[in-house]
Amino acid sequence: MMCKSGGILRLAGFVLAVAMAGQLPDQAVAQSYPDRPIRLVAGQAAGGSLDSFARRVALRLGAVLGQPVIVDNRPGAGGLIAEQFVAKSDSDGYTILIDAAQIAVNAAINRSLQFDPGKDLVPVATLHTSPFLVVAGSSLEAKTVADLVEQAKRKPGSLNFAYTGASTELGVEAFRGAAGIDITKMFYPGWAKASIGMIQGDIHITVIDVASPLQLIKDGRLRALAIAGPRRTPLLPDVPTVAEAGLPGAEAGTWYMIFAPAGTAPDRIALLNRHLNQVLNEPETLTWLQSVGAERLETDPDGAARFYQAEMKRIREAVRAANIPLK
Repeated sequence: MMCKSGGILRLAGFVLAVAMAGQLPDQAVAQSYPDRPIRLVAGQAAGGSLDSFARRVALRLGAVLGQPVIVDNRPGAGGLIAEQFVAKSDSDGYTILIDAAQIAVNAAINRSLQFDPGKDLVPVATLHTSPFLVVAGSSLEAKTVADLVEQAKRKPGSLNFAYTGASTELGVEAFRGAAGIDITKMFYPGWAKASIGMIQGDIHITVIDVASPLQLIKDGRLRALAIAGPRRTPLLPDVPTVAEAGLPGAEAGTWYMIFAPAGTAPDRIALLNRHLNQVLNEPETLTWLQSVGAERLETDPDGAARFYQAEMKRIREAVRAANIPLK
């Protein structure tokens, strides 16, 4: 009888061990990673829009992971310095990158990169999308997109369109192509300088994220003509989409994602993805995203990879169609 009871106990112990074994991988990841601070690299100086978003994400992600997430600003070369740094970092999950659509633009316009953005960095999670806004300066006579197009066709090349980087240049090109107009493009290093040019009358039009010019629009110093997204923004509900304004095909914007070095263990990417989605879906974060004209974009790691590859292809084609010079 004792032998029979002992056998039953041993069998029960074996069954319990087998049942628990299926849980061990997740538990092991949870207990062993992360066990030290994570570095979140941003290719922008402190104080910029990407940096501000990175710090918001880092604070909440650190809280749910139980380890600090430290923002490491590595500005320069349109984000390439940060991107290359992370691409060449150890693939242990302790160095990750927050970046915008600029990473896909960099891949499309640079012929001699020292890393491959499509292979050396792997998507962890999509964060949000942000449509561009077509904004008119103080010197522009046109009050609507139709007026703008009519004026541009009446006086080819007379309108100056400002852009602040390759992503916004693609936005300008999308508008120009859809409208079929001849324009003069002018580069300004950042929204701060471009906004001064618009207020002073040196620039007629620009394409920029919604949040940057919002206060100047509300103050009446600049004028919003159209939102280059699929739907109107609650921040400017009376401003039509480009399609509503008669220019379907002029949609443009940016997006934000988290990346890790290629070779990072899938279970670590999955853990980061799960907690990033948790952080981005918090009511406070969703409210903040709405306040800057952004829309949440949630995916699992596979969905993030599919989105990234599709965007890499789309942006390569847009660069080619716009005849943007390669570097």
